[in-house]
Amino acid sequence: MTDIDLSGEHFQVRRAIELITELLGGAVAAADEESTDRFLETHMAVRRSTLVAQRIALTPATFVAGGLVMADLMTEHRVIVGPGNYDSDPSWTSHRLGSEDISVPSCLTAFFPDGLLVGTEPIAVQITAEDRHYIGSEDGITIIAGPDSRELATDTAGLLRERMRLRNPLRGKMISSLASGGSVVFDIIDPKPVSRDDVIVDPRVWHEIDLSIRSVTDRRDILLAAGFSTSRGIMLAGLPGVGKTAVARVVAHELVARGFTVLLVDPEVGSQALSALYTQADALSPSVVVLDDVDLYAGRRGGSSDAGLGAFLTALDGARQHNDVLTIATTNDPKAMDAAAIRTSRFDSIIEMDLPSDHAAEGILTRALSTLDHTVDVRQVVRALPPERSGADICEAVRRAILTVEDTAHIGTADLIGVISAGDYRAELPTGAYL
Repeated sequence: MTDIDLSGEHFQVRRAIELITELLGGAVAAADEESTDRFLETHMAVRRSTLVAQRIALTPATFVAGGLVMADLMTEHRVIVGPGNYDSDPSWTSHRLGSEDISVPSCLTAFFPDGLLVGTEPIAVQITAEDRHYIGSEDGITIIAGPDSRELATDTAGLLRERMRLRNPLRGKMISSLASGGSVVFDIIDPKPVSRDDVIVDPRVWHEIDLSIRSVTDRRDILLAAGFSTSRGIMLAGLPGVGKTAVARVVAHELVARGFTVLLVDPEVGSQALSALYTQADALSPSVVVLDDVDLYAGRRGGSSDAGLGAFLTALDGARQHNDVLTIATTNDPKAMDAAAIRTSRFDSIIEMDLPSDHAAEGILTRALSTLDHTVDVRQVVRALPPERSGADICEAVRRAILTVEDTAHIGTADLIGVISAGDYRAELPTGAYL
């Protein structure tokens, strides 16, 4: 009988033909000398079917970390590299996180003749992690040990998990989240630094926020000892422009500086993959989840957003099962949200943020003018503003003054009052009939 060379065929095709041929009593030529099974049998010195395996699933939070740890192990230890899953050629993939390109193993099997733990036998590690935008069920790291070496495989998996936790490039960073196939994709962002001095709000706002921050910082151990979850939810509610998002970003910057991971949630993630995001937040804890404009996808039941509301409630309930996750949500109108979404077990504190008082408005205006050459009577300008002005309105008035004054090197009181009198600094839809 003529031998059949199957080396150029896909693994699944080749394996099917091999099985059929065996059943029919025929002969098949050795397929690929570098098939994954043959590689493992050669170096582990036993049949592939007798080896034991322990698998670590990769998630959006650990995908790149898994590759980084694999690369580290291949640098630190004597290694022989072979094909990956389904006999794929060994490959590396470059991932861009923030401004950095990270190249890591993505599909290969690494045999470590000296093992990875002190005094242990040889072991192999296989990684499958090619596209972090589409993470499938096969993406993961598999530790492969000799027969009767289940404990070694389990111990080695524990080593890799801990190294992935410490090596994770997302940990302790501010990251954006985008929806992808029902899951999330993370990217590191480097936003402009902000502090509490940049945001002028009622002191009670910071007081309430600091109480919640304590649950994941200096009061954490006391809460755990008392049987309470350390996770906590804050909702900032108020009209557009009062500083809700600015306050959330300040808290995010403060906690990133203390080693927290901050996840800024895209509205699509909020409506489609919030439960998955909270699972990743737990993996990256201690963490802060920032949900901007939650009323867009968690409105009252009976409307078009019922599915989003249900997913939102499920995600918040799931968050309570984890520790060290602080949620900060913002909404322009808490009354537009379903009562179930804002009850105490889901949000511990709802902070109403009002339009700034005259004193606060003077502070906001002073801050906005601080880097400019000006002779502005701050009090007079604030008196010229309408009573329903927001902090964003005040900043926009200064910005328009910079753009409109003829003497770009200097701004005076009359320049700002002129902008305010024109009214164009407040974006409003025109009124009247359209023909």
